[in-house]
Amino acid sequence: LSKLLVVQQLLARDAAGVLTLTADDTALMQRALTASDDRAMSLLWDRWDGAELVTTGAAQFGLTGTGLPSEPGQWGEVVTTARDQATFLAALGSQLPPGELATMTSWLRVTTDRAADGFAQDFGLLSPTAGTADPVAAKQGWMCCVDSTRQLHSVGVLADGRVVVLLGDFPADATWGQARAALDAAAGESRAFVA
Repeated sequence: LSKLLVVQQLLARDAAGVLTLTADDTALMQRALTASDDRAMSLLWDRWDGAELVTTGAAQFGLTGTGLPSEPGQWGEVVTTARDQATFLAALGSQLPPGELATMTSWLRVTTDRAADGFAQDFGLLSPTAGTADPVAAKQGWMCCVDSTRQLHSVGVLADGRVVVLLGDFPADATWGQARAALDAAAGESRAFVA
């Protein structure tokens, strides 16, 4: 999910004239969000000092539970909380100019069926059983097995503007199928609650 904050910071800084993104940068950002492409994120992280982007972005959004990984460069281990993800997504419109917000949102609405690493992204808010007929601006995340934990996350903004954050931590010996089923069920419950 650190990809969200990095892309937001790059789009905002480009719009403000603080830096100039190239067509290659834009393509990498799109891949990082739509296909959750780790290679694209690594290139962006190294080129634009991802650690500084996360630290500054967290301060701007008031994200008190978001911080850098213990091992520098391991951007996939950036820590965050459900509250921080909800705060970030809810405030995105106030932190990006309209054009950049539209770009980022459009990328999040066309998440690929399979991620760059082959992982199926049709879980949580993007599950066929989640009841989200209208497009959801969603970011999916997964990782195993740091600290003996399997993580599966699905965060996003519904078509009507409401934010849903599903962060799942499971024992490492749980299967991806079990994790997906739990997140799918939570997504169905969250849609029923917010409908």
